[in-house]
Amino acid sequence: MESENIVIDSVEEATDDKGKQYVKVTDKAGVTRNIKEGRGKLLTNKRQMLQEGKAVKLHFQDYKTPDGRVFPFVSDFEAIEGLFETQAIKKVQIQQHDNKDRSMALSYAKDLACADVIQVSDILSYATKFIAFIGGQDAKTDTKVSQDETGDTRVNDTGGDGLTAGKVIQLVADKMKWKDPEPVNSWLQNVCKVTLFELEQDPTAAWQKIKNKMNW
Repeated sequence: MESENIVIDSVEEATDDKGKQYVKVTDKAGVTRNIKEGRGKLLTNKRQMLQEGKAVKLHFQDYKTPDGRVFPFVSDFEAIEGLFETQAIKKVQIQQHDNKDRSMALSYAKDLACADVIQVSDILSYATKFIAFIGGQDAKTDTKVSQDETGDTRVNDTGGDGLTAGKVIQLVADKMKWKDPEPVNSWLQNVCKVTLFELEQDPTAAWQKIKNKMNW
């Protein structure tokens, strides 16, 4: 039986199509699971454990349908006591949530580039702006949407001095004589040991680290 430790972010009562009540539990990583009464009378006996901010260990079993499909479900859960344990689990789950936000923001930026709304070299800089937006923060640079002489839509920076993550990507591509900047990210991580997070947080420092490594 597999298990997973979570910290509860929210709890919502719900009713299925058959009129049976169950509980929607969303953890700090943003994952929602439906917990039903089950044979063990989980909600009758343990419902009080499911509270916002509490850490619990979820146990899973697989339900197999007649046609062979398998669906995991919460078969049992237990409270995790101790402030240290709760904080440690919460930290891991928040990081998981942040990683999903970064992946989603990068995907949005790539979609814009594919639609020719932004340049490929600007993907990371706009992903950073999307991450700030998702987190409810103001982006460091302002943007405006305009139309060029051909009527095509373009997104342009209107602020922010110095290097951006996108500019660093383009600089590396130019130095390496790559027509397509797409391989730069993996090259930076594998060769220069510069992560996407470093590049987003401080492009100038990341560029200096790259130059030092490559003797540019």
